[in-house]
Amino acid sequence: MFLIKFLILSTFLIVSLFSNVQINIPKNVIQGEPLLFSLDIIGNDITLPNIKTIASNNVQEVSSSTSTNIINTQVTKRVKKVYSLYP
Repeated sequence: MFLIKFLILSTFLIVSLFSNVQINIPKNVIQGEPLLFSLDIIGNDITLPNIKTIASNNVQEVSSSTSTNIINTQVTKRVKKVYSLYP
């Protein structure tokens, strides 16, 4: 059992070395007002999740931006998407 936990944790640590995912959500949510949240992903091979609904609330993509950085022949991509939903 310990070996399985160790392998899972080490896999997550190795994956986190090659990518960076950050989600930004406001602390306060008001019912009836739009909730804006964003995903900011940095890495080499980025696959974005297809977010249609959260807790039976429809999610709409508000904006999207993509950038590519090349530093010392190392290519990294950055994708930022902003979503909106009405809780």
